[in-house]
Amino acid sequence: MKVLLISNSYPLSPSPTALGAFCVREMALSLLRAGSQVHVLTPDRAGEKIPDPGLPVRWFSWTGRNEQALASLSMRSPAGLRHAASVFRNGRRAAIEECDRFAPDLCLAAWALPSGYFARHAYRRLGVPYAVWCLGSDIHTWATKPMFRTMTRWVLHDASLVYADGFSLAKEVELLGQRPCRFMTTAVSLKGCKHQFPVLDAGKKHFLYVGRWEHVKGLDVLLDAWRLLVDEIGSTRAVLHIVGQGQGLESCVRQAQQHAGVRESVRIEGWLSRESLVGFYYATDCVVIPSRKESIPVVLTEAMDAGKPLIVTDVGDMGDLARRYQLGEVVPPESPGALKAALARFIRDGYAFNASKQEEARRLFDLDAAARSLLADAASLRSVSEPPRRIACSV
Repeated sequence: MKVLLISNSYPLSPSPTALGAFCVREMALSLLRAGSQVHVLTPDRAGEKIPDPGLPVRWFSWTGRNEQALASLSMRSPAGLRHAASVFRNGRRAAIEECDRFAPDLCLAAWALPSGYFARHAYRRLGVPYAVWCLGSDIHTWATKPMFRTMTRWVLHDASLVYADGFSLAKEVELLGQRPCRFMTTAVSLKGCKHQFPVLDAGKKHFLYVGRWEHVKGLDVLLDAWRLLVDEIGSTRAVLHIVGQGQGLESCVRQAQQHAGVRESVRIEGWLSRESLVGFYYATDCVVIPSRKESIPVVLTEAMDAGKPLIVTDVGDMGDLARRYQLGEVVPPESPGALKAALARFIRDGYAFNASKQEEARRLFDLDAAARSLLADAASLRSVSEPPRRIACSV
């Protein structure tokens, strides 16, 4: 089977720092391992491109190629609007051209917008069926804006297959698109990944936060909890390592470091190379995910794959998964006191895994198995001949 993978977050090299970009490349490689031919279509970005052998990538041009990421564009500025219009216009043209040249049996859009929009245009022009792989940002960010919500519905309506990277998210997608949606993991296994171990203070418990410094990720709640923890037990027994960056909570992070105990026990690591991030997963004692809203974050599955216990908030699928597979402790969202208590309990008692439960959870997040399942679903479409469906739209 020939698959055209369309994504706005494909990495420049086999060792990306962006978390979401890595799972898209790994899905492409999983599809190759499953026996399919794969081509990739993605917006161009500045920087050196290091290709994977046997995996052709077409980088289509647009006016914002020098931006860090498409998601960073501001829809409130003239420049941002111009760049967005450019990527939507050029992306749909490139999708039609690539489908005409490569003649895929299926387009896989990662994610609903803008990639699903490109795939939909190829379907309507050439009749190539497409699958949409939805993230939380598709529903909780893009689809909250009236125009993009309508576009997302169009994309879901015309798709032959619809997937989401969370169980509760799949239900939300079904409500929005009025059609079935199945879970498909975005998890990437750490097995075989190169890693570079950090130098950590001996005799202390080391906690790890990985993510953007944005309100939805709850880093401010974690820092409030850490201040309470330091006031209770001092700053010499544990260290919090913060991996990531972002403007939303940057002032909050800087203010927290004015607290003497926090300044001594918090390490701002910034964005790390893949090797360094994997090293932190293996070296630290516990991973903390304090989000206000989530589906199944990549951080959860990577921490689980590294065999690390978790402290997570009871949002999205995280609480249910942590309880069902005994992955760690669950606390209410936006509760610094409850999070502080969980941190203190881990410092005092640690956490014992259930090995069989952990292995069961790993099978649930096997990307190779997800690729095989996708191809089986796509193969069932080939026996059904259906002309392109049309709905009224002007875009």
